Amino acid sequence: MSGLGMGGSARGTVLKTVSDYRAALRRVAELRGEGERAETNMDLADLEGAIARYVAKPDRPATRKGRPKEGSSDTT
Repeated sequence: MSGLGMGGSARGTVLKTVSDYRAALRRVAELRGEGERAETNMDLADLEGAIARYVAKPDRPATRKGRPKEGSSDTT
């Protein structure tokens, strides 16, 4: 899947950006539309795994410099 701008690793395709993720979703839809299944198509299985890893990766915490303003809901 080099045309999608994705990197590879020992685990297979790595989605690095939202555009990689969207391209992978489109490719999975194409493959499924052609009747492919992850059990018989390694590309589809690899993409489904990459999508699952991308969705499961932790988000960065929302942080701001400084203290919360008085009366703000960010006072936790």
